[in-house]
Amino acid sequence: KRWNRKLEQHLAAVETLLALLPEKAWPRSELDKIWKEVLMYQFHDILPGTSIHEVHAEALETYPKLFERLSRLVDDAIADHAASENPSITFFQSLATPYRRLLRMPDAWRGHAICTAAGETVPCQEDSDGLWISKPLPPLSSMAFYCGKANKNPAAIAGKQLILENQKIR
Repeated sequence: KRWNRKLEQHLAAVETLLALLPEKAWPRSELDKIWKEVLMYQFHDILPGTSIHEVHAEALETYPKLFERLSRLVDDAIADHAASENPSITFFQSLATPYRRLLRMPDAWRGHAICTAAGETVPCQEDSDGLWISKPLPPLSSMAFYCGKANKNPAAIAGKQLILENQKIR
């Protein structure tokens, strides 16, 4: 059941990612083959584990391979997209809920302003772990960021440092 759910979620994320790219980038036949294999393993006796041992073993052997094929599709799509764009980084949000965590930017962008595609400057903070921005990503979306002009005074991001305290420890 766990592998089936992981594959369903991964398929949804891959299709959402590909929907953001030009239609020619869609590996339509490969996605179709993967979907058909996932659906084949959803027979009523496989998911609850009541199938014969050989069927169960085959499913457990096939699930990781399907996951790897999907991961390769994502890698290929991202590589094609990156090669065709200006230098930028695009964060893809495949969850159905907003993503509200810090985003790490490339180290080569240290000391520069970070901008959105609309030209909005995003507050950033540099520390020993890297360059970070705080920009919520809406559900099922993508957001591109660009390296701007040199920035001598990066803004601080609230909440980066974790402090644990209670009445006994400060």
